[in-house]
Parts: sequence; structure tokens; C-alpha cells
Amino acid sequence: MQRFKGKHLLMDTNLLINISKYLENGYFDDFLERLKSLSIKSVVEESTLFEFRRGSRKKSHLDEKNKFLDFLLGGKKSQIVLPSSTSQEILQNAQELAILYSHKKQNLSKQISFVDCLVAGQLMKYKDSLCLAT
Repeated sequence: MQRFKGKHLLMDTNLLINISKYLENGYFDDFLERLKSLSIKSVVEESTLFEFRRGSRKKSHLDEKNKFLDFLLGGKKSQIVLPSSTSQEILQNAQELAILYSHKKQNLSKQISFVDCLVAGQLMKYKDSLCLAT
């Protein structure tokens, strides 16, 4: 992890779900401490927030998730969320990846999610300063 010192860690939905689920058990304490000690700033893709929050059936569940995100990511929303919807480059990267994926094996085209394509588009754009945690 040393090579990621001072960079940004792009967290995907699966990681957010698992950290929130096991946070009180301490399973991720070492991981989160290591990020902090190496000045690695956690960020999320805008569409990942949607995926993470969409299972909230009650306002109280949504409030709990938002509180967790504030704890995990800290800072202002504009500093932790990577918006894909305002970046033509990221949207184009996502579209190209989806096309490449579907041409590789046509029966797989329905299995790749748009959110995953956007996350990959972010990685393509910010390849020198961003790494993915899933």
C-alpha cells in the first residue's frame, strides 16, 4: 500500500456495503488505519453512492448510510465524490468499455453494469492518482 501514499482510493459499492456491515466488529480497523497513516484519501464515484443508498427502505436507513459515509469519507461532499455525469471524458470512457466488453463475448454484455463502467472510466481518467478498492 505504500506506493499509494498520498493518492486517492476509489471505493466501490461492495466495499462500502461490507465496511458498513462489519464496522462495529472491527474487521476493517487495520485497513482504515493504514489508509489514514499513508494519507490515502477515500473517494467514491457518484453512481456508487446511488447504488449504496438505493436499498434504504426507510428514511432512518438512509440517514444511517449517510452518517456512515460522513464517518468513512469525511470532508465535504464535493471533495469525496467523483462526479461522472459532468465529465464527457468519463462518460465516453464508460461507453467505450461497455462496447469493448460486449464485443469480447456478446452474451456478457448484459452482465456489466453501467456503474462499473463509470468506475472504470474514472480510473482511466485519473490513472496516475487513483486506485480501486473493491
